[in-house]
Amino acid sequence: MADPLHADRILILDFGSQVTQLIARRLRESIRGAPFEMDGNVSLTIRASMGLATFPEDAKSAHEIIRQADEMMYMVKNNNRDSIAVAQQGMVR
Repeated sequence: MADPLHADRILILDFGSQVTQLIARRLRESIRGAPFEMDGNVSLTIRASMGLATFPEDAKSAHEIIRQADEMMYMVKNNNRDSIAVAQQGMVR
């Protein structure tokens, strides 16, 4: 059974690491380019820390894929944030 997704996680189901990395980069750029405005007085810049893992290259079960992607996300959060890390590859730009 897979772990439930948490508020800071987005699950992208896709085939192939290269396509998934492209989707993640585009998503990160879209988030960066859209400041969040509150009441016209406060403007927040949102950033994203992403961890990626693919089936079957990185894991053989849903639980293991989520665990691998989670580890990569926390690698980004604990290092420089606002980046992407891929299972078996580490940090990517």
